[in-house]
Amino acid sequence: MPGPLDGVRVIDLSEGIAGPFATKQLADLGADVIKLERPGGDPARRLGPFPGDVPHPEKSGLFIHLNTNKRSVVVDPSTPSGREIVLRLAAKADALVESFPPGTMASWRLGWDDLAAVNPRLVLTSVTPFGATGPAAQRQATDLTIAARSSFLIAAGEPDREPVKYPGRQTEFVGGLHAAWGTMVALYHADVTGEGQVVDVSILEAAVMISDQNMLSVAYWNGGGRARAGRRPLRFPPIVMPVIDGYVSLLVTDLQWPRFCRMADLEEYGRDPQLATQRGRIERLEELEVAFLPWFLSHTKQEVFDLAQQHGVPIAPFNTIAEVLDDPQFRARGYFRTMVHPVLGEITLTGPPAILSETPWELRRPAPLLDQHADEILRGELGYRPDDLLALRAEGVTG
Repeated sequence: MPGPLDGVRVIDLSEGIAGPFATKQLADLGADVIKLERPGGDPARRLGPFPGDVPHPEKSGLFIHLNTNKRSVVVDPSTPSGREIVLRLAAKADALVESFPPGTMASWRLGWDDLAAVNPRLVLTSVTPFGATGPAAQRQATDLTIAARSSFLIAAGEPDREPVKYPGRQTEFVGGLHAAWGTMVALYHADVTGEGQVVDVSILEAAVMISDQNMLSVAYWNGGGRARAGRRPLRFPPIVMPVIDGYVSLLVTDLQWPRFCRMADLEEYGRDPQLATQRGRIERLEELEVAFLPWFLSHTKQEVFDLAQQHGVPIAPFNTIAEVLDDPQFRARGYFRTMVHPVLGEITLTGPPAILSETPWELRRPAPLLDQHADEILRGELGYRPDDLLALRAEGVTG
């Protein structure tokens, strides 16, 4: 069955994480995404992890995850001939996604006015650290600096030291999600009105939108004071507790506090009126740690999880990657999918974020090899002749 974006064509000029993650969402929902890679390929091809930690442009786990269901063509859009290829593809496309510094596309004469001239229905999505306008628009940034400016790091680390970075490059994935959502809304608008538009995505603003709870919690619990708890939690129960075989994550409210105490066989604390609120529990933090920690250290992750389910307390285990892959819930829903990659062989990939019964999410093809679909697209779809392709390759325009 076709996906919800079946029939939609997207030109992907983005690189790295945020833009490609946006176009992955569109591709996995059925869109035909043509990935135009500059000579040398998307830099994400050189980012790991790699099997055996041996770098290889066709074996990057990150690139393979970000580029499922896409077709790859090497094109240098900064050249006149490359610009022509982009415009010819854009003329028949529904959206174009790019992630270059503001002004780059315009310098190649591929800005909004140039693209709209060949296709007024086109949606142009730009994904940049700070957006296309404003005093920071031209500044460089990394995931770490975006995380710091957005308050992502406000609660991580010891209170008397600098913040601690969390794993991965999460702000870029968040920016990619917002870019995908914005593109889909604009595609709907274009379908209804016949008018294209620019979707200007700031990764910083996207990160602020999902980290505002950090700022609010600091202001609420601490009066805007101590932001990071470090090893000393600012609440009880804390967000993380150790158990026999690892850790569990907790989110216990005042309403759930009596049930939590009953679960841990410490009901007397649940009946204590002073402990009925988070502020009251903070005042007796050391006492509560001494009382409750032995119970957790005498149970496994699964035992705590099962008891929490029985008592209506929101607790979940911190699973290893191996445990996630073997999780019965994921297996029952068919979340993980396997497919054959032309270089790596059979691989396991993450599955749909949601199950759509009538227009399913689907992995139709693995991430493309560099320039894998050049002949299919340049000759088969744009009508370039073999001698044209030889000339373009000699100029360094194509792969």
